[in-house]
Amino acid sequence: TRRCRWAIIGAGFTGLACARRLAEIHPDDEIILLEARELAQAASGRNSGYAVACSHFAGPFDPIGLSNYKRVNRINHAGLEMLRQLVRSNDIDCQWHEQGFYHTAADQQSLGEVAHFSDYLQRLDLPHTVLEPEQLQQRLGTGWYRGGVHVPIGALAQPASLVYGLADTLPENVTLHENSPVNSIEQGHGWQLQL
Repeated sequence: TRRCRWAIIGAGFTGLACARRLAEIHPDDEIILLEARELAQAASGRNSGYAVACSHFAGPFDPIGLSNYKRVNRINHAGLEMLRQLVRSNDIDCQWHEQGFYHTAADQQSLGEVAHFSDYLQRLDLPHTVLEPEQLQQRLGTGWYRGGVHVPIGALAQPASLVYGLADTLPENVTLHENSPVNSIEQGHGWQLQL
């Protein structure tokens, strides 16, 4: 039985970020971070590794959504910068490369999404390069893709190494517990988490 001021469920990128920020705001409070599996076994440790500065919204550009597009991209830019600083200041060895990211298509439906994404980037005046199959093959080493877009703002990292690095550099008032699935949550005098 443990008591604490803060408990965070899940030690993926979001849980790690929440724990770090809470520790900065409340340096005298104990923070417990619970992960159901071992660290980096879930989606955060197994994704493509791209840290992007602009999101891809499915479908055609919607002028009504312009303020939301800009808001999400501001959050993305801030998040990318924070992550970049954490990697540098903590010397996290995660093969961090500032090379942007690719959004590619191998079928007709996906080509439509590439066109929508390119139009979206153009309308928001975000730097990008539309790539034909031959250019993609030259850059990526495969002829699989029928079209794509390269956005130069962003980074590529080894995701599991990044998760381990972020966990290893958490503030001292954060305690990480792996293999600790939360089976139920009850509210009474505070919250009770049953493992």
